[in-house]
Amino acid sequence: PPPARGGFDMRGRSAAEVLLRELEYEYVAVSVYYFAGMMLLMGPVGIRCFCMVQQGLRSDTLAAAVMCLIVGVVLLILSFFNAHLVHTPFASFAHLCLRFIELSLARCFGGGKPAVTLLL
Repeated sequence: PPPARGGFDMRGRSAAEVLLRELEYEYVAVSVYYFAGMMLLMGPVGIRCFCMVQQGLRSDTLAAAVMCLIVGVVLLILSFFNAHLVHTPFASFAHLCLRFIELSLARCFGGGKPAVTLLL
């Protein structure tokens, strides 16, 4: 068969398999940054609710309800994320983060690809 475009072997049972085999670092980085972005989106909302209660601008019941909603959404996102890691070699989000750190450090100190990656 002719060589694949870009030097990648695009044959696999699923797109996730091809991504993990050929572009593991990029797949892991996007997954970690997606989850971190969702958490960074929810954090300021929770802080704002807390500050509004401290200033007496809203009721404590409303702030407690919003904080419970934020915690619930964070747990829902985490459980959804972990449930969809079934088809990958990662057992949980924590394992995915550890792999991201391993790949990032290997990329920074291993030479070859000149890339410095910001670790969370």
